[in-house]
Amino acid sequence: YSLITLKLPFLLPTGIEDDGDIGIRPREYELMGNYPNPFNAGTTIRYTLPAPGAVNLAIYNVLGRYVTSLVRKTQPAGEYQILWNGIDDYGRAVGSGVYFYRLTVGDEVTTRKMLLLK
Repeated sequence: YSLITLKLPFLLPTGIEDDGDIGIRPREYELMGNYPNPFNAGTTIRYTLPAPGAVNLAIYNVLGRYVTSLVRKTQPAGEYQILWNGIDDYGRAVGSGVYFYRLTVGDEVTTRKMLLLK
């Protein structure tokens, strides 16, 4: 009798259904702070997309001049990270200073600041 009582609760259905989607999607566009910051050799930039979209992640200097584009493609919903090693579009190392990274996905635009120290 006690064995049946102990097993019975584990045999009851939980009411949780499997919809076939094992991934967890972000609920909003988010551009996280880079790490490390300040940085020297390289820094990691992370962002999330709640829906697929055309992504542009670009770096600008403190004067607002374009430095490089790290991502320029359509991506599915999810979490992403990319490393920037302080190199511009021409393969040259940029100097120490403040840089901005801007994520554009459709009408969503978010910008954050980072510091490169050499």
